[in-house]
Amino acid sequence: MDADLRRRLRQADLLTALRILQAVDVARHRRDDFTATIQPVQEGSRMSNWLLDAEERFAGVRAMADELIRRLGELGPGETLEFNAADLDAQYEAELGGLDALEALYAVQFLGLANVARGESEVGGVFYLRRGEQRRYGKAAYRPLEVHYGERARRLHVIRHILSHEKEEDRIDLFRWYFTISLEQFCKRFLPNPEAATSPQIPEFRERILGGLSETQLKVVTDDESRAILVLAGPGSGKTRTIVHRVANLVALRDVNPERVLVLAYNRTAVAEVRERLAALIGASGIHVDVLTFHGLARKLTGLTEKNAPAGMQGDDRFNWLIQQAVDHLRDNPAPYQYVLVDEYQDIKGAEYDLVTLLASFDREGAPTGEEEDDREQPGYLVAVGDDDQNLYAFMGAKIEFIQRFRDDYDITDEKVVALLPNYRSRPRIVQAANAFIEASLPARARLKGPDQRVYSVRDGEGQVYIGKYQQRYHAALGIAQRAAQLIAQGTPAEEIAILARNWDHLNEVQHALHEAGVAYQMYNVHDQLRPANSYVGGAVRDVLTEEPELAVENARETLERIRQQLSLSDQDRGWQAILSATADLHNTIQGALALRINSAKPLARRGVVLSTFHSAKGSEFDHVFILSEGMREHGRTPPEDETRALYVALTRARESVTLLRREGDCHPTLLQPGYQHALKDIGVEVMSLPTGTPLPSEIRYQLFPDPSDLYISAPDVLFPAGREAVLRYARNWDSLQLRNLQLRSPHGAVGRLSRNGRIMLKLKHALERGQVTATGATVLRCERDDEWYTRAGYTGLETHHYVVLPQFEVIALLEG
Repeated sequence: MDADLRRRLRQADLLTALRILQAVDVARHRRDDFTATIQPVQEGSRMSNWLLDAEERFAGVRAMADELIRRLGELGPGETLEFNAADLDAQYEAELGGLDALEALYAVQFLGLANVARGESEVGGVFYLRRGEQRRYGKAAYRPLEVHYGERARRLHVIRHILSHEKEEDRIDLFRWYFTISLEQFCKRFLPNPEAATSPQIPEFRERILGGLSETQLKVVTDDESRAILVLAGPGSGKTRTIVHRVANLVALRDVNPERVLVLAYNRTAVAEVRERLAALIGASGIHVDVLTFHGLARKLTGLTEKNAPAGMQGDDRFNWLIQQAVDHLRDNPAPYQYVLVDEYQDIKGAEYDLVTLLASFDREGAPTGEEEDDREQPGYLVAVGDDDQNLYAFMGAKIEFIQRFRDDYDITDEKVVALLPNYRSRPRIVQAANAFIEASLPARARLKGPDQRVYSVRDGEGQVYIGKYQQRYHAALGIAQRAAQLIAQGTPAEEIAILARNWDHLNEVQHALHEAGVAYQMYNVHDQLRPANSYVGGAVRDVLTEEPELAVENARETLERIRQQLSLSDQDRGWQAILSATADLHNTIQGALALRINSAKPLARRGVVLSTFHSAKGSEFDHVFILSEGMREHGRTPPEDETRALYVALTRARESVTLLRREGDCHPTLLQPGYQHALKDIGVEVMSLPTGTPLPSEIRYQLFPDPSDLYISAPDVLFPAGREAVLRYARNWDSLQLRNLQLRSPHGAVGRLSRNGRIMLKLKHALERGQVTATGATVLRCERDDEWYTRAGYTGLETHHYVVLPQFEVIALLEG
């Protein structure tokens, strides 16, 4: 290790020397990972002449540096020296041998002797740093530049304001005042937004980014100095809005290079949503901000993908390997970002935590004492957004301890832990019921938000909370179906009604009851590969749109349907209906905006009641939510904390009403606690009566919806030309499907294959034993090339991806108790 450190130090010294040679205009250099090539500025000059010139310039730099350091030593703490560039050139003309004085100053900076700040008026501020100490760039070093650019911005706003007046006499009068009173007085007296005058952007643009934010949101959005901020974002508190507007403020109002800003989101749908919102808010500059998943960041940093993992690694192990490669990369290379925002921080895993730590590393030593200014260096400024009450992925390795120890990790004060508590989604009674549940279920030590940080609703009215109990799931399903039909008859759109359960199997009876009541429904699974943009039709239409992104679009639906028909693709793909729903509100737009909306579209359509699990429903909201609480008997009186948080997430999805139904002897134990029941009574909940006397049917009808993990993704059937052609024909014609053993076949050949060990196969075997099963197509998925599996299949073609049909199965089976 010592040898490696010495080698790295020598490399750093060499790089500094090369930069100094270039700064004093002696030599240019090129370098790659292994070599550096030096070339004299004056090509063809003799070596002896080149060396003499270099020595003369170095002597001049030394003379100027010695004089500056002497004068700096005479100044008090925080004071600076300011020089006019022309004066410096004249003073050191003989010593520098024709070298530009500011170039010499930069050479002094590369040597670590001083920090040089240069204004547009050619005034350079030189700030002394004692030899041998760690270089620090504190706030004091940049204050002269802040003053300079603030003054410049004020003058721009003043001229814009004066020229906006139509009458010449008004403009003359304003100019008279401009030359009579101070600039600050003029701004206060005449500008409509004097407090915004130090920013070079027009006030209307500033208002678009900063207007309409709550006081707490504004605090997070405009803080561009704090090393680290933890934002505890309660449900419905506008966390995505806060993230997007913080980035917009940095890039559009604070002039931060967008390529120095990073947003880490938890899945590709969230990534696409942030990108779309940024583009809508600040235009083209938002496109240059990196909005990535952790895996997307790892791919960008390392140039690797999970497919490069060592042979034998499977599934999540390959993704974890990729994250670890990015961690190793950042240990050897500086982070390329200055401002880092992490969404859903409560759900990060071990290697992801290490990655964030390296991205936002700062000097943990030398903390200030007393009232000293905290000027510790930090390459990245971190904002972590999350809610420990909504941690759902402990079963996947997510550790809530990381968000709980954030304050200690980044040595921040309590004021840097900001709670977004106003809930803009749910009516008050719903928020109160959710608060009562989480507070009764988790001890105070397991939560970051204390009793004085309770989420509260800012909406008018009260909302409705209903409770009920059942023994037979069918009776709960029947009651829900009847109530859903009433809501739809009263004008509620079917897609604004959601029925949530702990797992998919608990929704089988609900499907049957809705079908019998004539109520259409849809299953909502947020698996990343099920994004509508990942469907054959979604990707193909998006590609056409991006060929001419600036082309005007008057009617989004007509444009999308025209392109789909030109591509001869079916409209039966589940992804297509979701795309039409997601773009329904876009009018008089451009093709690029349509493409962004396709990328952010969720797998939801405007054509049926939504059935989902607690986990898949996270990040969504509905007018009316029904919840089935069961499957908890095995945990006794102390369920895992993530089970509690999952039910809390379900409770907080509702806007207008939530109905919480518990199965006797099998529900979450908090629902049976007298204290919680008294709290619900005080809130004013109502009891929902269920049709428990209705006879049970002998059999029920429901659908099974596989996800990509149930497929043999790279089956040889779909890799070779015949299989690729069969899948393409299916995407065009949406023919019938048959399941033969594990193979899915259309009239044109094999279009997919189920995994022998998939979850869905066990359910199908069970269903086939007790009833009948019919296969139909759900969507046609794009699957990226996996060299290992392509090789196993014997495929040697050059294609980078292939497609496979994901089916759904109609089941008629005996009703189980």
